[in-house]
Amino acid sequence: MIKGMIDDVASKIVTSTKKLSIMLLALMVISCGFHLRGSLEIPSELQRIQLRSQVPSHWTRNIKATLTNAGVEFNKTANIILNLEEAQETRQIASYNDNAKAAEYQLMSELTFSVEDKQGTLLIPKRVLVSERIYQYDENLLAGKSEEEALLKQEMQRDLIRQLVQQFRLAIEPDTDEPDNDKPETDEPENNGSENNETDLMVKP
Repeated sequence: MIKGMIDDVASKIVTSTKKLSIMLLALMVISCGFHLRGSLEIPSELQRIQLRSQVPSHWTRNIKATLTNAGVEFNKTANIILNLEEAQETRQIASYNDNAKAAEYQLMSELTFSVEDKQGTLLIPKRVLVSERIYQYDENLLAGKSEEEALLKQEMQRDLIRQLVQQFRLAIEPDTDEPDNDKPETDEPENNGSENNETDLMVKP
């Protein structure tokens, strides 16, 4: 009986410790905010933009705060327009324990966006960004797991923003993989007659 009481007390102490650790971690993240400065390089073309959003307000608020902290200025007269068209979050069971209950959950966040200029020219057509996380689930730690899930969702939104900036960087960078048409071709043997004329026609731009 005494052993059972000791085990019960020990279990409660461990549970309380886990809850406290998760709560402290949540407070640390909240106090730090969505700061990306130093970890995300914003292209100069993206440092002054317009934002048009059709996604839920908390998505808009978080994305705008994160980009602002990273050095982006939002201005209604800016030439670049970032369109946030759709955002959704899903949660599903990833695995089960021996009792046929959820052991892990998979979180998925999706953000659909596009980028255009004031003239309506699409710089980046509509694209869908995806971020996923899996976390262990314990029904005895519901409060702590809720905090953990909230932290993971914030982390996934930061990941989506990083993907968005990377997509923009790739869109504005010149393509350096294009072949140099001015480079003389020295490996092909010289041909005479009709074969030479046919080859010339094939390589003309």
